[in-house]
Amino acid sequence: MYLLSEIEKLRSELYKFSVEKDLVNPKVIELSQQLDCLLNQYALIAKNKTMHRNQGKSIPRF
Repeated sequence: MYLLSEIEKLRSELYKFSVEKDLVNPKVIELSQQLDCLLNQYALIAKNKTMHRNQGKSIPRF
């Protein structure tokens, strides 16, 4: 999946920069924000797939 490969690529790049630079470095912050966006997209897709899969089924409520 394209999104997962982008997440892994960005995660790797973020790790590299965070080891070399301060965590408050603008590039580190920018990469972190980009990764957040991709992770949010992934979570939304996963949620929608789960909802679609469970459509019409009774979901226990706690």
